[in-house]
Amino acid sequence: MKKKGHILLIQLIVLTLQMLLSGACNHIELDYPGAVNPEKVEVIFDWGDHPDASPQGMTVYFFRLDLPDGRAGKVPPIAFDFKGSTGGRVSLPPGRYAAICHNNDTDCHSYVGFQEYGNFGLRLTDLNLRTGLNMGAQGLKNMDDERIVNSPDDIWISAIDLLEIKKSAEGSKELQTVRFMMKGVVHRYTFVIHNPVNFSKSMRISAAISGMSGTLHPGRGMTGEETVTHIFEMYALPSGGLMGELLTFGHCGENDIVQHKPSRSTEARHTLAVTATLTDGQTWQSVHDVTEQIHNSSTPDARVVLDSLVIPKPIGGGGWSPGVADWEGNTEFIGM
Repeated sequence: MKKKGHILLIQLIVLTLQMLLSGACNHIELDYPGAVNPEKVEVIFDWGDHPDASPQGMTVYFFRLDLPDGRAGKVPPIAFDFKGSTGGRVSLPPGRYAAICHNNDTDCHSYVGFQEYGNFGLRLTDLNLRTGLNMGAQGLKNMDDERIVNSPDDIWISAIDLLEIKKSAEGSKELQTVRFMMKGVVHRYTFVIHNPVNFSKSMRISAAISGMSGTLHPGRGMTGEETVTHIFEMYALPSGGLMGELLTFGHCGENDIVQHKPSRSTEARHTLAVTATLTDGQTWQSVHDVTEQIHNSSTPDARVVLDSLVIPKPIGGGGWSPGVADWEGNTEFIGM
């Protein structure tokens, strides 16, 4: 259901900040054309492509396209929150709109380009390196100079480039309908290491992967240009190997957010850094180029495999063999 006063509050906050920053020289009218007599509109979320999806809430943004000159891009969208995943009834002034929706039951992202349909985006938030998973972060940050970010939760989106809310005939009780076809935009990457030599269950193993997408823009149907680094745990398999999984917006920049296909050729590389920590706190890292495996994946849910990983043995029950210092590793180019 629509939060009372939500639209007006957003508009007042944004307009107040704009006036303060500009010395109140560029005043913008608060009302939308036709706002006096809004139309009742039924919003429907269509989950035909994702019948098992069950988000706890949804948000829809309506971007007015027929504002007077000088106001385009300066007026925030009209926003509505819905409980559950089915939709509900809202009130909109008659006019031409673009619209974006996504589930709102996640806190893994912030927003960019909030006031414009084409620039509106979800941006993954920075990982807190003081807590949780942070092994391998320093090495990858030095190599690839990327933000280290939180992995996304499941996110579904839909975007409509153009829709028109018409003024109803007097006495008409017929509701206008806006239907959003929901699409999943988060993909699952799996990382497998066969034959990890000298591995024991007393070790902690984590990994980091670089060159991943950090932002997505539903209105464009593309991820943003920025690439980021994700960190994830790896755990032992009954077969003796190691496995880790990661949810991501996809790889590189400027990909189709549904099909996961690059919009142009890219030279972005993908570095997988595997870090082992013994009970005495010593660390060792091995670095691998896995670009070809990711780029040549036949599905958006990529699978990356290392045939082996040799972890140095401690000497005399503690410490590492000579020549293996903190963060020292080797780079290996891994094909399909």
